[in-house]
Amino acid sequence: MNHDFSSLMLSETETESLFAVKSEEEREATKTLLAEWFIQTNAYKEVINECIHQIKTENIRTEEDIEDRVDAIQFLEKLKVLTAKEIENASIENLYALQQIG
Repeated sequence: MNHDFSSLMLSETETESLFAVKSEEEREATKTLLAEWFIQTNAYKEVINECIHQIKTENIRTEEDIEDRVDAIQFLEKLKVLTAKEIENASIENLYALQQIG
C-alpha cells in the first residue's frame, strides 16, 4: 500500500508464491481467493492487532520514533479494513524481478 493509502500492490516473491507460474486467469482467481477469504479471517486481523500492540509497547526515544510508530499504526489499521474490491483491483509486483533490476 502506498504512503497515502490510495493504491495497493500485491508482492510476489521468488519462490512459494501464490502467483508463481500461473496464467493471467489463475492470477486473478488467486486475487479473488485472497479478497474473499484471507482478509476476512480472524487470524489475519489478530496478527495485525498483535503488531499494533507491539508497536505501542516499544520504547520511544525520539520524535522520529513517534512519527514512525504513528505511520506504522495507521498503515496497519488500514490493512484491517481492506475490502475485497481493493484486493481484486491491486496490481501484482514481482519482488524478485525488481531486486534483480535494482
